[in-house]
Amino acid sequence: MKKSVAIFSFILCFLLAQFGAFASDTPSEDKSSAEISVSFKAGSDTYLVNGKNVKAEPSTQTGGKTFLPVKVITDALGASLKVDLKTKIAVITYNSVDITLTEKKKEAIISGKKVTIDAAPYIKNNSFMASISSLADILGADAKTSDGKITFLKEIANPNSIKDFSALIKDTNKSKVGDSYYKWSMQLPDDLRLEYRNFNGTTNEFVAADESYFISISIYDRNKENDMDSIANDILDEMYDYTLIDYEIKRKNGTEFLDFVYRNSYNTYQERVFLTNTKIYDMVIGTKNNVSYSDEKYGNILESFKLTFSKDGSTEDLSDVNADGFRKYQETGLNWSIDLLPDLRESKDNNIQNRVYFYGKNDFSFSVKIYSLDKGETLESLTENYEKEDSDYFNPELYKILKKENVVINGVKCNKVYYSMKYKNETHYGCDIFLVDKNYKYLLWYEVSEEDYRNANLMKKIEGMVNSFTIREIDAKTVGKLLDPDKVVLSDKKR
Repeated sequence: MKKSVAIFSFILCFLLAQFGAFASDTPSEDKSSAEISVSFKAGSDTYLVNGKNVKAEPSTQTGGKTFLPVKVITDALGASLKVDLKTKIAVITYNSVDITLTEKKKEAIISGKKVTIDAAPYIKNNSFMASISSLADILGADAKTSDGKITFLKEIANPNSIKDFSALIKDTNKSKVGDSYYKWSMQLPDDLRLEYRNFNGTTNEFVAADESYFISISIYDRNKENDMDSIANDILDEMYDYTLIDYEIKRKNGTEFLDFVYRNSYNTYQERVFLTNTKIYDMVIGTKNNVSYSDEKYGNILESFKLTFSKDGSTEDLSDVNADGFRKYQETGLNWSIDLLPDLRESKDNNIQNRVYFYGKNDFSFSVKIYSLDKGETLESLTENYEKEDSDYFNPELYKILKKENVVINGVKCNKVYYSMKYKNETHYGCDIFLVDKNYKYLLWYEVSEEDYRNANLMKKIEGMVNSFTIREIDAKTVGKLLDPDKVVLSDKKR
């Protein structure tokens, strides 16, 4: 089920230049950003939703506006839609925000605030219809018409966050952007868009509207061995196939930083690296080679980067850490969410939607896995089968069950099995968490080092994280059967 620290507890090797040396306009690392698109011809009952044809109530044009079923858009976004035909009200829940629409009213209520929309929605054949332009405005998307085809297009910097970062940057009128949790800020030019932000906010990539330049802000944990000289050497080692234009250690306002300029056949990069007691901040501006990298515009952006965050209202805050010190992670496709420790990194294969891992310092690992219940399987039989599997698989001198608990998490019965596991000369402690609903089973697991296990405050936070796990019933007709992604057997091989 779990417990191979060598596989699932990832070690972050400090290769700073990997993020500072893009081979082309688009960074090569796997991204969880998404582009949502819905296109159709007016009057048609067929919609191209994220590349797939979907049948629904035909779109109509009334008063110069194009109306379509709201459900087509919410399904594309992975948002939920509840329509009450008696009260003639539709409620869209997107990124933990409720948006209420009422038939024949030119207004929407977003988180309790009334907002005027360009056309009143209406109900036709039990479908709640709204203008595509009003839905685009409400949801932070673009609606365009070209060659007789109407397209709803929305970019999502991180679909698992409850904060819509792309829309935030697109709609802001603030002059700076930053992160109050990691304490950084910089100038925000009008043409800059947030293309990608990883879940814990340590990687942020911005791209100009005309793609003439991009900016990357990356944050790393600092090890004892990391100083200016060692980091400079790491970066220089990775530049063997780049043309180095300039490099020096600079100091400004009492802050020391590394300053590099280098290029390849596509772009020129200006990179600055800053150190604090615990973090390393890496800022890169990349420009196309037919653009002057020494332009005052790029110099001003570089100079504007600071390891501070002002709370005077002038800076758009990308942080989604709540007052209790958690980031909420949501998986809209499988209807679950959880409050995670803020520094946890996400690791998943975007093609395997029913499994995700998170990892942090000191070999901390956490995972969520969802797959279909077997016929006759119950919470108790599921727990017993996994206990037996682990007992059979692991050496009893190394693996010991410490205690078991039967609890309720957000209205759902749950079994917890706490254990200890020895790896060579180290002891790790963990917990298997089991939940079931009508059609699916949920397996959560975490494991910590002995040092973290002895930290009562940290363990309280971890248990709080687990106990925040929330599920809504999955539509089995839509999702279908889900197999355990770690136990798919093909002939004599296991995936």
